[in-house]
Amino acid sequence: AAFTMTVQQSGDFIQQNGEGRYCYYPRAITATSVQADCVGTRAELSSVMQVQLRTTTTSINYFNAGLDRLGGPEWPVDDTAGKIYLCATGRGGDGSYQTICSVIRRDNDISDSPACKVEASQAVVNDGCYTPGLPPPESGGTESGPASGGPA
Repeated sequence: AAFTMTVQQSGDFIQQNGEGRYCYYPRAITATSVQADCVGTRAELSSVMQVQLRTTTTSINYFNAGLDRLGGPEWPVDDTAGKIYLCATGRGGDGSYQTICSVIRRDNDISDSPACKVEASQAVVNDGCYTPGLPPPESGGTESGPASGGPA
């Protein structure tokens, strides 16, 4: 399976929630942790980012170079299949919705270079990892960590 253990990259986590589903828990937003758009060295990720944001199934998805959805977090990465994109959407401990897309080459991998992260979410998601459209918490939330980023 693509995700079989907790993975951490630059303060972001993919780990199982209380229902046993792998979910993305991004760190709190900082001035340098998100981009306004996928441009420059991240330009190749712009199209797959838009596909991820329109996807109405799971919050973690794999896509091929043709932008076809290959599967969710359970999809085993086939390193002979050419370019594979991983996109993950979640809610950080600060209440922000974040989506990251990157090129990956193996299972249990969040990102490789290049990667693009924006402050945005899917409108519909059915895996229970987060609820779209909620306002940020009044108290501001915590700095980072998976326990504060999503359902228990």
